[in-house]
Amino acid sequence: MHFPSLRRLTLSMGDPIPFLEAIVAPKLASFSFTPDDKESFSETFTGTRMKFINVSHLALSDMWEVNEQNSRLFKLLCRVFCGIRHADIHVAYLPTLFPNRRPGAIDHCTCIESLDIQGIVLGSFQPFQDLVYGFEKRMRLGQRKLHLKLTGDRFMDKVVTLNTSDALFQRLQECCASVVLDGIPVSPQLYLPT
Repeated sequence: MHFPSLRRLTLSMGDPIPFLEAIVAPKLASFSFTPDDKESFSETFTGTRMKFINVSHLALSDMWEVNEQNSRLFKLLCRVFCGIRHADIHVAYLPTLFPNRRPGAIDHCTCIESLDIQGIVLGSFQPFQDLVYGFEKRMRLGQRKLHLKLTGDRFMDKVVTLNTSDALFQRLQECCASVVLDGIPVSPQLYLPT
């Protein structure tokens, strides 16, 4: 199927890979995916790495659960859309994006400049630890610092706040070109005169 003018593609389906293999969309710049059921996903993509080189934006909605199968699909989509410059992903994908001691999905995205992590819920340090680990690894490998936006879960308890003077958050800021907090309550800073 040939779509010469298609610039944005949003799919809500089980397995997007057969559809992506079947289309030709030379002007495609943005791809959004939301799975709609729990069917099995393709393990490989038969197209070339250059097929979707113009796609600069990838958005992956929260899946019903992130398991090994969904993680493999997410990693495969990062290989298919390896030229992306911006990604919007749900916090549940962080372990796949930045896994401990092995290559992560983000390693396939060599042009990435910014990352928007959605669904942040305060009270757990794990997302911040995963981000710090991944960004410090990128720095060690000489890769560019990314612009990071952390978007809070809209149902998050607003009583729990993020302490931006925490050492882990400070390390995260050092590893990024910028960090923007959206919908995340921040604890007030106390400045003592010296």
